[in-house]
Amino acid sequence: MLSQKKILVLGVSGMLGNAVFRVLSESAEFEVQFFRQ
Repeated sequence: MLSQKKILVLGVSGMLGNAVFRVLSESAEFEVQFFRQ
């Protein structure tokens, strides 16, 4: 089994950050985390 790639998405509250977070979260290939300030 391949290990998941970790991705940190900055600015999830914005439209672009939110869209990127949702799309990448749907993929089992990535472990997605968000950072909100």
